[in-house]
Amino acid sequence: LLAGNYWLRDSVRGFVGWQYGLVWLNSDGSLDTTRIHRSIGGPFGALHLLKQLPDGKFLCGGGSGMFEDAPVSTIFRVNANGSLDTTFNALSTNWCEFDCFFPQPDGKVIVAGRWQFTDDQTHSLIRLLPSGAVDPSFNNSLNFESTYTTSPYEPRVMHVEPISDGMLAITGTFDRINGEVHRGIAMIDTAGNLLPGYFGGNGCGGFLEGAGTAVPTWYQFILGIKPAQDGGYFIYGAYRGYDDGTTNDASQRLLSKLYGLNVGIEEQATGQPAPLQIAPNPASGAVQLAVGMAPPVQAMLTIHDASGRMVLQEPWPAGGFTHTVQAGTLAPGAYVARLGTAAGPAQYTGRLVVVP
Repeated sequence: LLAGNYWLRDSVRGFVGWQYGLVWLNSDGSLDTTRIHRSIGGPFGALHLLKQLPDGKFLCGGGSGMFEDAPVSTIFRVNANGSLDTTFNALSTNWCEFDCFFPQPDGKVIVAGRWQFTDDQTHSLIRLLPSGAVDPSFNNSLNFESTYTTSPYEPRVMHVEPISDGMLAITGTFDRINGEVHRGIAMIDTAGNLLPGYFGGNGCGGFLEGAGTAVPTWYQFILGIKPAQDGGYFIYGAYRGYDDGTTNDASQRLLSKLYGLNVGIEEQATGQPAPLQIAPNPASGAVQLAVGMAPPVQAMLTIHDASGRMVLQEPWPAGGFTHTVQAGTLAPGAYVARLGTAAGPAQYTGRLVVVP
C-alpha cells in the first residue's frame, strides 16, 4: 500500500486521473486490480505519511482535506481495506509536516513533526487517543526551538524510537527543548516528559553550506536513531561532530555508533547487553539465536515489535547456547529480541528482520 499522490490509468476499472492518495500494488510492482484505490480529491495535497496500526488499520498524514469525497483532517485513519474509518476524528490543521507516527499497545499514537491546529497552536510532539482526540494525560506542550538563523528547517521531531520500557528517544531539527540544550536528540518517558541523564553533552554539531553565498545554509540535525544487533544504537542525519558528555568527537559525520546511551561513541558501557547472534537474518522461517557466553539462569526470550509490544515469549533452554524460533509466525517487519531473567534487565539483545 502506497501513500502519496498518484496518476492512475486503469481505464478498465475506472481508476483514471491524478487524484489517488492510497494505491495498492502487487509484490512485482504492478497495480493490484483486486483493490479499491482511494481518492484524495485532486492533484494537490499528497499524503506523505502512512503507518499500519496493530489492529491492521492505517493512520494517514497530509492530504488535501478530502478523502473519498468526505472532508477529513490532515490526520485521519482508514480501515484495513483503505476505506475511511469514521470513528476517528482528529483536530483540523492550518498546515502540517508529519514525520513519524508511533503507535502504542493501548491504541494511542504519538505524532511527531510540525503542524498548527486551527486553534493556532503549533506542535511538534503530541499523543492522540484511539478516537483521534488529543490525549490530556500526555505532555503535549514540549517547546522545541532552533536557534540556527540560516537553517531552512523549522524545529520539529522527526523520529521516535523505543529504547526500553518507559523510555523513548526523540530526534529532529531542534537544539533546545523547553530552553535546555538538546541538539538533535533527547529522551522522554511515555507520558512525554523529558528524562535527565541521557544523551549527555550538547548533542550533534553543525556546519555551514555555501558560506559567502547569498543564501548560506546551516545543517545540524539528527534524523533518526536505530538499534544495532550488539545492543548499541546508530544515529544518522546531517551534522559534524557529536558531544556525548564524555567525548566531543569532531570527526563524527552522517552516521555514528552509540554504544551506551550515556557514554556514547567511545566504548560500550558497563552493564550493556551483549549481542544476541541471529541467523539467518532477515528470515522468513526458522531462526537460530545464539549467545557467545553462558546463558543466564532461568532465562526468558522475548521479541518486541517496533512499538515495543511483546509479540513472542519463550523460555530459553537451561544451559543452552542456542535456541530456535519460528520467525514465520511473525508479521513482516523489524523486531528486537531480548534475553534475560524475568526479574532483571536484558543480558543479550539482537535485531531480527522478518520478511514475507
